[in-house]
Amino acid sequence: MYELITDKTLAEYEAFLQSHPKGHFAQSSLWAKQKPMWTWDAVAVRGEDGKIKGSLALMTRRVPGIGRTLMYGCRGPVCDLDDRETFAQLLEGAKALAKKYKSYVIKLDPDVPSSNTAFAALMQSFGFRCKEGGKNFEAIQPRYVFRLNVEGKTEEELMASFHQKWRYNIRLAERKGVTVQICGKEMVPAFADLMLTTGVRDGFASPSILQTCSTISASTRGSTWRSTPREPPSRARLPFTTATRSGISMARPATSTAI
Repeated sequence: MYELITDKTLAEYEAFLQSHPKGHFAQSSLWAKQKPMWTWDAVAVRGEDGKIKGSLALMTRRVPGIGRTLMYGCRGPVCDLDDRETFAQLLEGAKALAKKYKSYVIKLDPDVPSSNTAFAALMQSFGFRCKEGGKNFEAIQPRYVFRLNVEGKTEEELMASFHQKWRYNIRLAERKGVTVQICGKEMVPAFADLMLTTGVRDGFASPSILQTCSTISASTRGSTWRSTPREPPSRARLPFTTATRSGISMARPATSTAI
């Protein structure tokens, strides 16, 4: 049986996201704070021990002109992907919310390897259809994301696995005096400024960039990295992690040196 997350259970829910292997920052209520046009809800299922064993956060937004809403679960569900019963209960909760908000569709883009055909079959058995074709932003999120597994590798082994051109660029940056620093929240305004500069240049600037960066860095898993050949910083990254999943936002001005 499912339950809806409330203010009383929100802390427990966030702790579950941080500890679960499929946890993702986009399933956090913190992510919803920088999406003011969307309504955030989360469904949870408990095990026999009373602890949360599966969850699904959903964001809903009204679609102009049709009197309906779009319901979207970014990187959900968070559960054992082989647990059909838990997924069924989470979906039951999602359908109840969809009825409440008059949603015409429930879109999910779970964090699942494309080779996991068993999960694809599970989704299809519940009536979901996979959008075929495309590798980029044809849907809400890119269909494919990539991760570099560095677990158990030495710096030398990691360098050896790179393309020759990448190794050259890294060593060139070192010779040019580029340094990388791991900073705290004090670097968020500088990151936001670089992100705004990048956005203006590439056409995706948003007045909420500083708010977005501040929201993400408010997480206990957030930090700011910057690479600088000189002051002011020429490139910055904002990594954030949940359990074994991570994400990186990057900003750089038009005149920065490629690394």
